[in-house]
This record gives sequence, C-alpha cells and structure tokens, in this order.
Amino acid sequence: EQAVDAGFLDYVVPATELLTAAREKAQAMAKLVRESHVATKRRVRETVLKEMRRAIEADIEEWNTRLT
Repeated sequence: EQAVDAGFLDYVVPATELLTAAREKAQAMAKLVRESHVATKRRVRETVLKEMRRAIEADIEEWNTRLT
C-alpha cells in the first residue's frame, strides 16, 4: 500500500488474485492503439528525459573543467 501511495505501483492485489489481475491488465493493454500509447508515454517522459540530458551535459562539462 505504501508503494501505491508513493506512486511506484498503480495498485496491489492479494497473491491469490494476481494471475487474474495480470490477465485483465494484459487484455486491457492489448486493446490500446500501440502508436497512441507510445506517443503518450513519450510525451509524459519528455520533460524528465530533457532534464536528464541537461544534467548529463552539465556533469560532462564539470568533469572536463576539472580534468583540464
């Protein structure tokens, strides 16, 4: 439950219901239009990826400065 509250998981099911829940989720995901799903995930992640790239570039610049 704490993992759900923290945003690491969408939901938790009892072990006895795991297989059923997994099948239901897989069936729902199979109905998604793949291109739309990929585009949505890319848009959601875009900000984070840009920030990661910026941080990597800043780290490289800092290390280059230290090494020269």
